[in-house]
Amino acid sequence: MEFKEKLKKMRGERGLSQQVLADAIFVSRSAVAKWEAGLGMPCEESMRALEAHFGVARDYFLTDKPDEVIVKKNIRTVKVTAVFGGLLFVMLMVFSVLLMASVMCSSYGLTSKMAAGKYFYDNPCIHNADYDIYYGTMDILWGEGVEEEKISEYISTFRPVRKLWIGYGVFEEDYTTREVYQGDKYVGVLYSIQGKDGYYNILMRKTNVFPTDLLIFESVVSDGEVCEVLLNSYFETKEVPETLVVGETTLTVRVEEVPRAELCAG
Repeated sequence: MEFKEKLKKMRGERGLSQQVLADAIFVSRSAVAKWEAGLGMPCEESMRALEAHFGVARDYFLTDKPDEVIVKKNIRTVKVTAVFGGLLFVMLMVFSVLLMASVMCSSYGLTSKMAAGKYFYDNPCIHNADYDIYYGTMDILWGEGVEEEKISEYISTFRPVRKLWIGYGVFEEDYTTREVYQGDKYVGVLYSIQGKDGYYNILMRKTNVFPTDLLIFESVVSDGEVCEVLLNSYFETKEVPETLVVGETTLTVRVEEVPRAELCAG
């Protein structure tokens, strides 16, 4: 039996509180509490006072194991418990904040679909190392449902969802938007989403002005580099493209970003 157990047992059998025992041997109550928690040992004088108070033989409270070793072990256990408890508390706080954010703000969510929002398809059309990219169709007023006779009022769009430490989020600063021209004619918008090793590009074309012979293509040349095109709009580059060559047609990407309010490519 350890010292702390002997002391607690002896005090309990006598019906003494920690304060009464502390007053009797002229120490503080916190000192007695520390001894009984195994986080400290009395000095030689206090040990003799305990033995005298309880009327036990000298060295009664000593154990086979070195008490100093036991105390150090107990202190280490308390510290480890405190560290893990603190980490658990921080994780719970982060989870709670993210949960509230997912409920209050459509830009965050516990799943990528939650972050994408209800106006986008259930599964990402594009999944890469950095993003889940969702496509969607919505009307200009963000209404729900599509009426056949009003289909021309709808625009196609997308949403890149980034993985966070816990949950997912959508951030406007992740991507840039630039106008695309064939000569002097505006034909669409290029979205460039920044990843860890380059850019994920989506060409949103103005279908009423984009040349019909360029509507479907499998590859583009971006600044001299051939890039495979997926879903007829998506391709990856090392840098934000400045020129795009489709077949024999050259498209120019304006460096100036398009104002967010004007992004209605369809």
